Amino acid sequence: MKNTFTFDQALVKHIAALASIPVSEKEIDNLTQAFNETLGIINSLQKLNLDQIEPTHHTTDQINVLRADRVDRINMLTQKQALANAKHTYQGYFVVPQVIKNKKA
Repeated sequence: MKNTFTFDQALVKHIAALASIPVSEKEIDNLTQAFNETLGIINSLQKLNLDQIEPTHHTTDQINVLRADRVDRINMLTQKQALANAKHTYQGYFVVPQVIKNKKA
């Protein structure tokens, strides 16, 4: 199974724009090369014969290392306590600067 997909500078610029990450032309060149090197490594891994290898989903013997989903009333904050150090609040909510900008507006 050969992957013929490659990254070009236009795709790297598009991804950077979607992620709102400013990148210089030099960085675009470096990222394009790095992405294509990564794809090359993936292609070489796809050539391996893994028919005799059992799939793994976890690399350790630990099973379900999760905490119980319970409300911890001792460490729970009231709304007033949670908002006490906030720079800006409005009607009981945190007010933060806009992160995602609507480019269509």
